[in-house]
Amino acid sequence: MARPALRVFQQLVSAGARTLTATYGGDSNFSASAGTAAQAVNAASTATTITAASPNPALIGQPVTVSFTVAAVAPGAGTPTGSVTVNVTDGSGVNCSAVLSGGSGSCALTPASTGANTPETM
Repeated sequence: MARPALRVFQQLVSAGARTLTATYGGDSNFSASAGTAAQAVNAASTATTITAASPNPALIGQPVTVSFTVAAVAPGAGTPTGSVTVNVTDGSGVNCSAVLSGGSGSCALTPASTGANTPETM
């Protein structure tokens, strides 16, 4: 009687090159053998979203709290870690940074000029 196929799933948790090895232990009719294959594991894509900027509008010199999220894009999974930098697009060089916690964060920046300024994440 044939044995059912055995399937083993293991989550690969970091990007990089891997070697997969399958080993057959043999039986009374067949000898043992092994095979290998290269497997590339790429970093998952992410989507960064500014969820709020408050107060809006703000006055020159008034801090603006910018909240954001970073999420894995399918088929990627998990919660991104690291830091996010928010820049103001007016060329002033004003920015703020924060470390992600649970895929989200916030930081405060102070606009240096009047007009419509758009915060963007980096």
